[in-house]
Amino acid sequence: DSISASSISMTSQEGYILGGMSGDNGIYSSSILKTDSSGNELWQKKYNTLGFEVIYSVKEIKRRGGYVFCGRADTALFGYSNRAMYKVTDINGNIINQKFYRPGEEQNRFYSVSNTSDGGFIFAGIAGIEINGGYGYLIKTDSLGNTILRIKEAEENNNKDFLVYQNFPNPFNSSTNIIYQLKRSSNVSISIYNILGYFHIL
Repeated sequence: DSISASSISMTSQEGYILGGMSGDNGIYSSSILKTDSSGNELWQKKYNTLGFEVIYSVKEIKRRGGYVFCGRADTALFGYSNRAMYKVTDINGNIINQKFYRPGEEQNRFYSVSNTSDGGFIFAGIAGIEINGGYGYLIKTDSLGNTILRIKEAEENNNKDFLVYQNFPNPFNSSTNIIYQLKRSSNVSISIYNILGYFHIL
């Protein structure tokens, strides 16, 4: 099957790993495709499902090899319930661990995955599209994909105690601007982490 890719990353073997979906007739499975440095296919893995599953982000696992990817699943296996999903595989794409989450009513998905400095992963996405908008959703795992921490944002703008806007410039080196609003005057503490999970002192 051909793959409709939505993510590509360079691997340590000077090749590429692509993630997306493949299928037809309304049945789409998440798929990863490994290529050499010239883009020639080395292998492809299709993760069969009974509905729809797509990968939005795929990365090579830095410390031990293998791959980690995330996206969304809407399959009969879970009653077509719009779950955010991630999978951790070995170097041949065989699943070591996989998790499915449904923190919101609809449209749950992970859009991004990153390796962290402790060998684990961070998955980020949204937890439902509801009347007041979506929620930010973040999961931190260990190196095998076992959940360590889950964070679901407070309901968007519902209490309006504070607002934090996108920093600029982003990405940045030595400085950036972070704009926020408070309902009342208060002491504020801001912590910044880089993409590898390292804390930056302010």
